[in-house]
Amino acid sequence: MRVFWLAVFTMLIGWPVNAATLEQFGGGFAVADNSAAWAAAMASLPAQGGTLTLGCGTYRTAGQLAVSSYIEVDGCGGEGATVIDCAGIVATVPCISSTGYGFRINGVLIVAPSGPAIAVSNAAFAEIEDVGVQDTRAADANVWGHSCITLANVWESSLKDIRLVNCRTFGLSVSGYNTTLVASRVYASSPVKSCIMLNGLTYAHFDTPACDSPGDYAYWVRNSGAVTFTSPGAEYAAKGMFLFTASTAEGASATVKDVRGIVIEAPFSFGNGYSQPYYSSLIEAASLNGRPIDITVIGGMEHTSPNSKSMLLSGAGVRVSRIGGTWKGAVSATGGAVFAALF
Repeated sequence: MRVFWLAVFTMLIGWPVNAATLEQFGGGFAVADNSAAWAAAMASLPAQGGTLTLGCGTYRTAGQLAVSSYIEVDGCGGEGATVIDCAGIVATVPCISSTGYGFRINGVLIVAPSGPAIAVSNAAFAEIEDVGVQDTRAADANVWGHSCITLANVWESSLKDIRLVNCRTFGLSVSGYNTTLVASRVYASSPVKSCIMLNGLTYAHFDTPACDSPGDYAYWVRNSGAVTFTSPGAEYAAKGMFLFTASTAEGASATVKDVRGIVIEAPFSFGNGYSQPYYSSLIEAASLNGRPIDITVIGGMEHTSPNSKSMLLSGAGVRVSRIGGTWKGAVSATGGAVFAALF
């Protein structure tokens, strides 16, 4: 009754209602498709911002869920306490998407996405925090359409405490032209491709990313510059920890071309590159057409190097510097690639 009279009072005096729940609009744990309730709840919130509060339980959806500008989506807290079940979506589309400004997604576990669990594009000042994704669907022919989180043309945004499991392409995919991204404690386990793929990112920072058992390289970087990885880790990456590539073809339509000014601080590598004897454990950098790849590695530790190869560097544009650290394997630099161990 207090809630009813508060709502009446709010309408009478003209104050905006800046909080909503799905239950207010016919949604809930027993509803097979919460997408209509989600859209209605978003539409009810004022343009200057508000909060969609989700309860402790599982919300199912058969349609995409859009997040508006300046809206905060809040789960009830705790690992898996608020679940968004996307199994009802048939087409390969994002479960949650936004093209807005200043929004936040916090404290939810997203399961069974058909495409990306979260897709953010042409957006700024976005925050994604304490979010988990479990891709439980079977593999299909669309091997590039199932990254767990995708960012495209995003700036001044952040990810924190992210857990991505069994993604059918990449864990996190960044493409287009993106700047000023801060990602802290992004963890991915068992993606089909890489845990993190960057294709179009400048002045950004990854703090303690972690990657277990990817089917490809742990981290793949191209068309990016002025990006720092601090204490990245990878274990049992099939083809190695880092892959850097540059070519005229790769950069043909990119705003940021090639790979420039990448700094890797204190990496940890364990068991990477095990799947074939020709893979390196820590870094593979391959340049065609003389395109530049410029990397500095500071400190770090290789616990193991299965093939006794820490780095494979090829192409006249490749320049890699190492400052300190404990490495288990050799460095191969061919085709004009340059490697410098400063101490």
